Amino acid sequence: ALRGNQSLKVDDREIKRSGPSFTIDTLREIRKEVPNKPLALIMGVDVFVQLPTWHEWEKIFNLAHIIVAERAGYGAIPLVDRALEPLKSHVVSRLNINRVKLQENLSGNIFVYKFTALAISSTMIRNSMAQNKSLKYLMPETVSKYIEREGLYKHWKTKRSINWIDQKSLRWCQSNWNKMYSRVGYHSNVWLRYYRYCGIR
Repeated sequence: ALRGNQSLKVDDREIKRSGPSFTIDTLREIRKEVPNKPLALIMGVDVFVQLPTWHEWEKIFNLAHIIVAERAGYGAIPLVDRALEPLKSHVVSRLNINRVKLQENLSGNIFVYKFTALAISSTMIRNSMAQNKSLKYLMPETVSKYIEREGLYKHWKTKRSINWIDQKSLRWCQSNWNKMYSRVGYHSNVWLRYYRYCGIR
């Protein structure tokens, strides 16, 4: 995907890391390597609003800025109105409209980067592969050829309802939601596994 692009570099440390791998661990390692330079973590707004589900998410602000990329389909709703507590408080205090400050400070700011986005998602690509549809113009040609050569996503089940899980699992998730939340808490690894299993993220 980055062939011919000298401005970007692939970092495979998370693939090589044994055991659970969290973004906070990666940022800590990179910060040790570049202690005196600003770092920025880039993510889509759909991922950003779910940041409180991440492991040690609030400590990310001590290590890097967060650049939130506006994605197609999110309209003109301000970021502060999309985020729920406790993330909303961070948006109010850290949101910065001056990109120059990202260079002046090592970490801690939230910056919204607006661009002309295409309505392309990983789910749409997987669904297209499962239905033998063309991936042309959805990704670099080298990537699409690799996916086709390796036969990836051929058995991916297209979404037929709210989430990818079957209706029986969905009913289980809905009936056990409050019980799981009160028992394990919002930030626990058990909660995260439950959260992802239920297809919410």
